[in-house]
Amino acid sequence: MLDRADAPQLWAVIDESVLWRVLGSRQAMREQLTHLIDMAQRPHVVLQIVPLDVTNASAPAIPITYLRFGGLDLPDIVYLEHIRSAHFLEDRDETEEYRLTLDRLADEALKPRDSVDMLRSTMEQRYPAEP
Repeated sequence: MLDRADAPQLWAVIDESVLWRVLGSRQAMREQLTHLIDMAQRPHVVLQIVPLDVTNASAPAIPITYLRFGGLDLPDIVYLEHIRSAHFLEDRDETEEYRLTLDRLADEALKPRDSVDMLRSTMEQRYPAEP
């Protein structure tokens, strides 16, 4: 979807800790970080990282996907994923609370350019290219 001419806007806020936790191999981590860097260069993608030293981050304990259907007559939807289930919230009061939480989290996160710099430095320091 993100390769289409009419690609949707994507805004992702992730915790720095996920850059350090090796899933798969170090080479796989390097490839994933490279992909994030490449995607973050696109005009319709915003990526922000919440640094580990942000101690008062308003990050919720579970992943949140906030869906907004601009221009369509559809309500905003919040998707909450759990270990054994998932929930969709459509109530305006509930979705607004999550939107405000995500806005606060984005305010505490690095700016997009600084986030890409962190991705690059983490990749080079922690997952250097194989000789």
